[in-house]
Amino acid sequence: LSINFFNEYGLYDSVISNAKQILLLENIKPQKVAQVRAAYAEALYAKGNPAYKDELAIAWKLLEKIPQAAVDGDILEKRSDVLKLKGEIALKGRKYDAAHQFFNQALDTTLKKTGTKRHRDYGKVLLSLSAVFDSTRQYDTALYYCQFALSCVTKADSANVFINPRPEELYTENTIMEALDAKARLLYKKYEQQRDIRLLENAVDCFDLAFSVERKLTDNFTYDESRAVMQQQSKIRSSAAIKNCYILYGITKDKKWAEKAFRFSENSKALLLLEGVKKNIFYNKYLKDDAGLKTLDSLKLQYAYLEKQLLTAKNNSDSAALAAKKEIIEKNIGDAKTALAESNSLNKKLEQAVQEDLLPAVKKNLLGNNRSLVEFFSNDADNYVFLVNSTADMGFYRIDSSVRSDLDSMLHFFDAPGNIENDKAGYKQTAYNLYRSVFLQQVPAGITDLLVIPDGDFTRLPFDALLTEPDKSEGLKKCPYLLNRFTTSYGYSAASLLQQEGSEGSSGKTFAFAPGFLHGERNLTPLRQTAKEVESIGADNVYKDSSADIAAFKRVLGTAGIIHLATHAGLDSLGTTPWLEFADSSFFIYELYAWRINTNLVMLNACQTNKGKIDKSEGALSLARGFYYAGAKNVVASLWNVDDLSGAKIAEEFYRQAKKNGRNFGAALHQAKKDFLADNPGGTKYSPYYWAALMHIGGPEKTNTAAPFILYGAVIGVALFILMLIIARKRKKDYAAKINQPAVSRLIRTEKKAE
Repeated sequence: LSINFFNEYGLYDSVISNAKQILLLENIKPQKVAQVRAAYAEALYAKGNPAYKDELAIAWKLLEKIPQAAVDGDILEKRSDVLKLKGEIALKGRKYDAAHQFFNQALDTTLKKTGTKRHRDYGKVLLSLSAVFDSTRQYDTALYYCQFALSCVTKADSANVFINPRPEELYTENTIMEALDAKARLLYKKYEQQRDIRLLENAVDCFDLAFSVERKLTDNFTYDESRAVMQQQSKIRSSAAIKNCYILYGITKDKKWAEKAFRFSENSKALLLLEGVKKNIFYNKYLKDDAGLKTLDSLKLQYAYLEKQLLTAKNNSDSAALAAKKEIIEKNIGDAKTALAESNSLNKKLEQAVQEDLLPAVKKNLLGNNRSLVEFFSNDADNYVFLVNSTADMGFYRIDSSVRSDLDSMLHFFDAPGNIENDKAGYKQTAYNLYRSVFLQQVPAGITDLLVIPDGDFTRLPFDALLTEPDKSEGLKKCPYLLNRFTTSYGYSAASLLQQEGSEGSSGKTFAFAPGFLHGERNLTPLRQTAKEVESIGADNVYKDSSADIAAFKRVLGTAGIIHLATHAGLDSLGTTPWLEFADSSFFIYELYAWRINTNLVMLNACQTNKGKIDKSEGALSLARGFYYAGAKNVVASLWNVDDLSGAKIAEEFYRQAKKNGRNFGAALHQAKKDFLADNPGGTKYSPYYWAALMHIGGPEKTNTAAPFILYGAVIGVALFILMLIIARKRKKDYAAKINQPAVSRLIRTEKKAE
């Protein structure tokens, strides 16, 4: 049963590992062996493993040998599955007659099992038949089979392809979702032939209904792997749905199509992260002392510890033993999640991932007269941008495919410190081209703040460094940077920003960590500016050198109001396992997923902490995302290698500005960058490479809320101001001398070695 479930929801690695173990057992009935081998063949085929051919042949022979008296519903189901797989293989090889024959045989076999055509299994085979006629461009016949499949699992009229199920008829059944997706794609192909917009309107309705089913299914998934597979499908659906909406918007000029497209964009954006944010807020508020939650948290910590041990295991036998323990804990975590959901009625209050009234909520809670939201949707060649304002209609634009060249060029300029200096004119032209290509010139006058939701490779783009006008000057100091027009903050989705907007970050203390590595501990390059950096920010507790160990970090992680980390960071060659360095050990991103924090701000003043493998749906799998997922309300992180000296200077000014601006960390970082650019005595570090790496991730703060660390008395404020005036001249002279000296980049190796 579990193997069948794993196959249906795309957990093919789990099928393969379980099947191998089962087939090693003795005294298994021939019927069970046949079923397991059939499932094994399906999983191998899905993974692209050529061994599926032999396994499929063995499975079919075993299934045919089973005596008629022993053939039950399970055997008939597996026979049908194998026939469907044979049909898929034939279809992929463009052997359409053979595919048609295999699928018809699967239909007959399924009908013997179900005794009725009104069954999900029968509907699934009909969808396979539909794919044959789709491939041969017989779209009317393909649509007929799609509609027939829908009628097997809903009350939809099997004879009328313009009739879709009603929303109230939908339930947790992936056959409904698959049929709606297939029908929508076929309706679009029919539109290309006939140019009848009713076909597109029906297709958009199909996509809308498919998303409703997807949310129901996702809410019932225990395994994150299942959710990830579902989200990959969701991205493809969103891309097609947005394309349909864009065509309808261009024809009708009706804003409802732009608004639907925006919701489709959100439907596939960072849903795993959104769920993590949502649950952290909910659990911190309602279930903080719940025994079941504590059990789950304990298991997650054990799991994270095993992950770390596996990464540094010294031999295969250690790895095998650890992997076995990990599998047991993984199952226990699933059981604990289920038990928690069943034992707490409060869990039912958790809202849907994407609310129906998302856009009005965004306008009301995230925007204002001076703030716009800029959301990107990127999927291969399909790139769109949405400009959302509180009063005006939404801007909805398709980005030309030529943007890829400028985007690649722009990112290359930040690969090394001297790239911009060596080609100022090329940089300026590229930065201006990109600004125009992504339609930021369409942001209304009077807007001073931008909330940017990047996607795909746009997550790697430092928007502050774009140019809003052409610039032919020689230098880099007085360029018309976007920094000079907008205060820019970032998010993973509008929905996750809305979740965090209503939460209150911890009012705990500020903790700063600066391991320093002044004696080359653990072969890491010394960071000589970080000690001064953490002393300058006004933290309640400062951990430097050997005291900045991983144990101290973990002690404060759950209670801190602000955490400042000035250290080395690393990223493996695949970009999937970023980590931070402490005095005695490394802290990996997957360890964060085991924590539930309520930190108001995490400042990651280290290299590439906002960089990681770009997942098409979740965005960059970076340390910044890890902290945000774990519950940090605001994160400041870097896109590339932070220069030790300029990073320290910007961090110091950031905290000074934060104390002035309350909890508006986006405004504080914006002003710190502007001040660095305006008051750079050395004169050679005006390049955006030195000031544009750090980005603020988080929504706007309520203006009437003070930051937890700025409640200073007037007398102390005046005294500090006078003191700053006295030391200002000396500091400026000292900095002028230092700014042009070679500084240590907070970058370490690109591949983590076993320790």
